[in-house]
Amino acid sequence: MSNFNPMIFKRLLPATLVAACAMGASGHGLESSATPPAANPVGQKGKVSANATKQITGIITDSNGEALPGATVMLSDGKTAAVADINGRYTIKAAPGQTVTISMVGFAPVKFKVADKNSYDILMKNADEELDQLVVIGYGTVKKANLVGAVDQIDSKLIGERGNNNIARSLQGQVPGLNISMSDGKPSRGSSINVRGTGSIGSGGSPLILIDGVQSDISSVNPADVESVSVLKDASSAAIYGARGAFGVVLITTKKGEKGKTKVSYSGQYSYKERLYKWENETESNGLRWFDNFVEAFTAQQEKDPTGINNVFPINAGYRERLEAWEKGELTDAEGNPIGTVGLSPNGKKYEYYGNNNWFGEFYKNGSQATEHTINVSGGNDMCRFYVSGRYSYDNGIYKVGDQYFKNYNTRARGEIQLSPTVKLENMTSLTINDFKEPMVIYDDQHPLRMITHQGYPMQQLKNPDGTWTEFAVYAGYAGFVEDNSWQSKNIRYVRNQTALTWEPIKNQLFIKGDFSWWHKTQQNHSRNSVMEFSTGPATTGKRGSFSKNDLRIFNTEYYSANATVNYIPKFRNEDHYLNVLGGFNIEHQDYNSLRMYR
Repeated sequence: MSNFNPMIFKRLLPATLVAACAMGASGHGLESSATPPAANPVGQKGKVSANATKQITGIITDSNGEALPGATVMLSDGKTAAVADINGRYTIKAAPGQTVTISMVGFAPVKFKVADKNSYDILMKNADEELDQLVVIGYGTVKKANLVGAVDQIDSKLIGERGNNNIARSLQGQVPGLNISMSDGKPSRGSSINVRGTGSIGSGGSPLILIDGVQSDISSVNPADVESVSVLKDASSAAIYGARGAFGVVLITTKKGEKGKTKVSYSGQYSYKERLYKWENETESNGLRWFDNFVEAFTAQQEKDPTGINNVFPINAGYRERLEAWEKGELTDAEGNPIGTVGLSPNGKKYEYYGNNNWFGEFYKNGSQATEHTINVSGGNDMCRFYVSGRYSYDNGIYKVGDQYFKNYNTRARGEIQLSPTVKLENMTSLTINDFKEPMVIYDDQHPLRMITHQGYPMQQLKNPDGTWTEFAVYAGYAGFVEDNSWQSKNIRYVRNQTALTWEPIKNQLFIKGDFSWWHKTQQNHSRNSVMEFSTGPATTGKRGSFSKNDLRIFNTEYYSANATVNYIPKFRNEDHYLNVLGGFNIEHQDYNSLRMYR
């Protein structure tokens, strides 16, 4: 048999592209934009039509109610614009569904979508107000106006608008200098993160990920629970966290309860994630044309006629003529009966296959369906506050056959108690469960993509006339997918608890804090392979897989950390002066062990 690769496509498919493009997520049909306080049309349905434009008007004012003459009004097409007059009034033609942007020097821009109404009054906030925003940096917070160093922060709104079940995907493209990539769109796929590009030749390096100040796995947090994400990008991160912060630090702060009435919030979504690259659209599916292309390529390279295609598909004498006759519907047996997709070799001992199949299309769906449900309850008063949340997400994968799923469960509870006017006690407990399963080829723990490339000729078939599996069906993994006897699963449980006590002897100036954190992560990787039987002729059988195996690997990680910090922020008569003094102590310990059971 020859080892020549037979996958000749109508248009050649680059191997690197095949390996890289597993699945991609398409949009959910959502468009995000900020909503001005005085105009709240976002979310109303409307389609942009050149013939449906109408005149919209309004008055643009600042937070004091003063008109803002000269404010620029721009449509999303970038071509249509207007300027507010001396009274702050503007007029512009727009179609329902178009986005209008209001901008002016010294003010934060405002966007809104045109709906059915014709008047939109706009309230613009002074850009200086953003300088009072608190930014998380290391062991505390600081106003943006007093911030030094390269730090960027985004809030929960920008994260929540993305609708992803993995916060790493929600952060992609949101923070300058924060580079996040995934090798494919599989829901269980981890992320590669770096700050400001590769920071070392050869060894590389990833940023330190801290969730509420504790080193953690970024995939363990529910995006809906995130309040803000700060990225420390320069040497100041190493000054706080030492060598671990040499490649930057990503600080994730989760939500906490707020004073007020108890609030219950629920969100649910359904999404369809379509594969970006569909190999089936680039593959020759006609058996006769594929065979002619293969023979032409083989003889050009080997300078002889092929006797088989790779190692499981013999080419018997006269096969090309019989394949052409089958294509025309003229292939019959000795009694004149039409032959279907499976015939016999000239000696009658082996099966011979004819067909026009596209095996990429038989294995893979166009995309996957996913659902997510999130609920949270929060509230409190001057003495205590709480925040409790839960989430469930499910994705059914991209295989047409086999049992494939990706499930995620998250629950988090966070509470604060004001023990006295100067002492506060906080506690946070969370549980994350990831449950994944997918089929795989019966041996070598492979996925079907390579096997289809190696054996998925259009002439191949799944079943023989006697109901047995063909060698191709077993070899490529299809039979194992259907019978669910060759698969791999992963179950991850992540339990985390953090308790902190804060004493504020001088209000708003001196903060003394101690905290203790613990988390435990258990990961079970379970795989199973089975020997499977097939038939190559009416009385000829064979097996694929040297032996059946059951492989279970268990990984346990336990982590402890304690911090004690003193933060002094003196008040100066001159408000232009600012000083923040931080001193602290940190200790961490981690245990790791693994166990493997193999049979």
